[in-house]
Amino acid sequence: MTAENGQSRKSVGIETSIGGRRHPGIVEDFNATSLEVKPKDLAESEEARKVFRLYSGEPSVLCDKYGNPWMDVVVPCKRLEDVGQLLEVWNHPKDIFTTRDSITHIIEAYSRDGIQYKKRALAVRTMNNVVGRLQEGPLTDEERVEFREQTIKGMVDSGYLSSVYPERVETAEDLIRATEKDSLGRSNNSRGRVIADNRRPQVIMDGLVIGRILKKNRRRLSVVEAVCDWIEQDFENLARFSEDLAGNKIGTGDFVAELPKYRSTVNRLLSPANSVLPKPYSELGAKIRYAMHPKHRPLFDPDILSRYMKPFVALDVRDQFTAGFDELDDPSQQKARIFEISELIKDGLASIAQQRFGEEAA
Repeated sequence: MTAENGQSRKSVGIETSIGGRRHPGIVEDFNATSLEVKPKDLAESEEARKVFRLYSGEPSVLCDKYGNPWMDVVVPCKRLEDVGQLLEVWNHPKDIFTTRDSITHIIEAYSRDGIQYKKRALAVRTMNNVVGRLQEGPLTDEERVEFREQTIKGMVDSGYLSSVYPERVETAEDLIRATEKDSLGRSNNSRGRVIADNRRPQVIMDGLVIGRILKKNRRRLSVVEAVCDWIEQDFENLARFSEDLAGNKIGTGDFVAELPKYRSTVNRLLSPANSVLPKPYSELGAKIRYAMHPKHRPLFDPDILSRYMKPFVALDVRDQFTAGFDELDDPSQQKARIFEISELIKDGLASIAQQRFGEEAA
């Protein structure tokens, strides 16, 4: 697995502000390379390769057949022997909207007003302050002490001194060392400037990483929102189909003749074998499929349904649809069942809208 190439305008702004022109080729080299990422749990990463993608073109958001989302995140290893090594970790949010919120949180953290962006910007300012002050001329002992303390504070607040990435810790240590006298106890500004300037590439690359993170997560967010829109449109179409079929408004108007088309549509849109439905949509889909299932087994069905929903909800669904669809005595009862499905879809989508949009859905 590799991180995506590319950068946002914000990351270019960081790079420009710290003088990327002094180190030509850094941006190009960064964009031409991929980051080495290893699985934290090899077995889980191999299992993830077998799970359905939420969208075929996005490999970092998955969904199993019961609707449970999988979300790929990259974190640094904290073990001493592999400290700083990037690791692939699969999180398991409770539903697709929790997945969306996690992605949104990452985007906010790395956008211009976010905490991670501000830390990178502080590292930039600290770098510029060190080089700039050393270019101004000699420092008195008092000025040097204050200068060093300011640099330490900048590196602490930016997270560099406490980072799990060894390169950032080394950058912080070198910037602090650049503010100090040389090994002979002399004030040597040119030496300090060389030490500090040699660390510019690391700060530049840290800024460019923001672009990759934003690009990846903005793409993931757009995929999640688009898939939710598509699924909801399918449910709305199915609700209309249900109403029209129950009212003999489809095709020939012959309920019995048109029923196979309806059952085929339900299977195509809602069967785990044919479509990817993340929670909470998978719960609504499971209720509809159960209502249309030919025969019911009251003792065993709640166990199956509880894979898609909470156990007490599964019991309610069993009690709502006590007979299988083919166990209903005549077409009038089947029509009533299908009309009930249309109402189930409307109520389900209204509940989902509250989860997705909150008060805006009211």
